[in-house]
Amino acid sequence: MEALQIKPFAIDASINVIRFKATAFPAGIMAAYEKLDEVVPDVTKRKHYGFSQPNSKGEIEYWAGVEQLPSDNGNYFGLEPFTIVTGNYQSILVTDFKSNPFLLRQAFKTLTALPEIDPNGYCLEMMLSQTDVLCLVRVLQ
Repeated sequence: MEALQIKPFAIDASINVIRFKATAFPAGIMAAYEKLDEVVPDVTKRKHYGFSQPNSKGEIEYWAGVEQLPSDNGNYFGLEPFTIVTGNYQSILVTDFKSNPFLLRQAFKTLTALPEIDPNGYCLEMMLSQTDVLCLVRVLQ
């Protein structure tokens, strides 16, 4: 297996998304994306994101999200609005994640072990294609 490579990544402009919280992690992730497919128009034309973060009990919470388009005119389709903030991130590209979903876990385990990550941040998945995902964590400035 190829070693996971950490690379800096900058988000230069805030990204507005709408998201839906999974009922369980990881079991509820697919259902959360299916909910987006049901309620968001033109969902296949939007960039997809995933967000995860531990709650106060230490349990991982996950949200499936898609970019909000200007044509939405402020309509959130009953979902939660969220903004991916600008800043510097560390990233790991995971290719063909469906054939080995544990690579995502390993990527975030590697990223969250970095000393410079934002302790109030979250793990961000930026879906680049049906098979490739960019795993990101925000770093302190």
